[in-house]
Amino acid sequence: GLLALDGAASERPKLMSHYFSLGLDRTEHLLIDEFQDTSTGDIAILLPLMDEILSGHGERGERSFFAVGDWKQMIYGWRGANREALEEAIGGYIRNGVITESSLEYNYRSTPLLISFFNQLVENLFDGKERTETQKPPNQAAGFDGVTEVSLVRLEKDGPSEAPFYSAIVEFLKKKKAEAGCPWGDMAVLALTNNHVQKIEAELLKNGIRVSAVKGRQLLSTKEGVAVMLFIAGVLSKEEDAPFAETAAKSALWHEVFGNIGDVRSEFAEKFPRPFGLMAVSCAIERLRGKLSATILDIWQDEAQAFFREGGADADDFLARMFNIRFGVRAPEAENRDYIKVDTIHGTKGLQFQHVFVFWNEEEKEPAVYLPTLKCHVQLNSGEVEFLNAGESAIAGEIVKHREENLRRLRRERSNVFYVAATRAIRTLAVFLPTKKDGQYKPVHQAVQNTFARFAPDGVKKEIGRSPGPAKEVAGVRLLKVPERQDGEPDRYGEIDPTLLSASIRTGIMRGERLHRWLAKVVDPDELPPAGELGDEEYDAVMQFVQRGDVAAVMFRPGKLYIEQQISDKNNIGIVDRMIVSDDLITIMDYKSGSMRGLRQKYDEQRKRYTRIMASLYP
Repeated sequence: GLLALDGAASERPKLMSHYFSLGLDRTEHLLIDEFQDTSTGDIAILLPLMDEILSGHGERGERSFFAVGDWKQMIYGWRGANREALEEAIGGYIRNGVITESSLEYNYRSTPLLISFFNQLVENLFDGKERTETQKPPNQAAGFDGVTEVSLVRLEKDGPSEAPFYSAIVEFLKKKKAEAGCPWGDMAVLALTNNHVQKIEAELLKNGIRVSAVKGRQLLSTKEGVAVMLFIAGVLSKEEDAPFAETAAKSALWHEVFGNIGDVRSEFAEKFPRPFGLMAVSCAIERLRGKLSATILDIWQDEAQAFFREGGADADDFLARMFNIRFGVRAPEAENRDYIKVDTIHGTKGLQFQHVFVFWNEEEKEPAVYLPTLKCHVQLNSGEVEFLNAGESAIAGEIVKHREENLRRLRRERSNVFYVAATRAIRTLAVFLPTKKDGQYKPVHQAVQNTFARFAPDGVKKEIGRSPGPAKEVAGVRLLKVPERQDGEPDRYGEIDPTLLSASIRTGIMRGERLHRWLAKVVDPDELPPAGELGDEEYDAVMQFVQRGDVAAVMFRPGKLYIEQQISDKNNIGIVDRMIVSDDLITIMDYKSGSMRGLRQKYDEQRKRYTRIMASLYP
């Protein structure tokens, strides 16, 4: 079974109350990933399981406990991860030899140059036993062609403004892309906060560089995600918010996509009681099925289920919650090698990228300190800290003590966060550090500078790699006749300047989207969907397509059917139009419509990416 511990904390008491009915007491083998991020609430669930397993053999024989983790990658303290509590929970087992510890000797991800840099970084970032946990390349390391490099880029303000940071970052990215000769998709920019990510994205877009998020785009940053929110607001808003619905009803685009908003509001008002609850919200979302992406609608449905299951009772409150958690709700996004990846460091944990660029810009203001005796947080400036240090009162001593503990935890977690960011790199790593006139830097910033001072005093260190073994044979080239290009047809789709899009090209794109939406409804060969939004020619085309013997044999082969299914491994992500899973075969289908001249290249790119994903998942 799979026990997910990253859900809502409110679910933990329910889980523990069903401890025996779920059969958790009969667990024989327990594997825990990302063990270092276990929170105190998670420990309360896991400890009984661990105690039972480690007590000895079970009814059916030997039992086992296996945990994978790295204290240097513990970055979720703000979400409850607690190293001290975890060490206390398992410390007795380690001291008694019931649990044994071992470290990975080799780093199989990065080049030898980067591994050497990481080892130097560990010595400067960490204390205690983590400081000695260095790694080395495997004896039979895979070779590579090209440059491996670490570099430090210093950023300067323009007075108080940090705007020059972002233009300098983009210029450096363009320079490195040209040097490496790689696509944008091989490059990832990692930042500490969502605010930094948004500013980097804005600067990239201003320079005509397209951007994708690593683990999907924020739901409300997509047009379709916002469309769902507006539709729910228009249909289920309270009477005092009716002017929004009246204004929306006058929009020709709204009417074309969503229908007459007044009629829909009246229908829902008659059908559902006030306040509008889960059933009304769910029906409003389903009203858009076939008009918007099924993936987007499914995410909205999942969030609605979670909100009302946790006690929510009103559609307006649900929309407010969706806005408040907008940074954490993401829609999967297919990988595009022409798009550079930009995300927070926390959002990329567990992943790897050929070329990594880390923007490290810590907040100057100290975090608030929590005082248990007063049950409140205290925010202090430097002058107030000096005053309290000189004081002798009990409350001053408590504040100073908790501040020091808080800073120590923050320093350790920030060290972990930077280590996670740096070790995402496979080939090259660049670090952007802001400079300060007074030269006074926070501990992690200073540790990174010290690392470069010893490892790469000039700010850059690089090596040239060569793949071992004989030279690869060049595959034979086969020339194929390509149909003559139609008048006005561009050479390659996907690289069309939006200002050059003609009406005929837009028409073709919209036609393709309609065909995709119709094909997404195809489940049974004997019950094909009606024409719906398709024109006569379009409906005739799709009917001929699905009724072809060779096509039908693939589309309707036996197995479990998935529509618009996300597939991914640690390096690639994609959304396939149709996937059928049987006992010994996985069939993936991706529909294409348009000019064969432009589609061939995109087909090859997708086929290779999907093949890499499936080969990684099923080696």
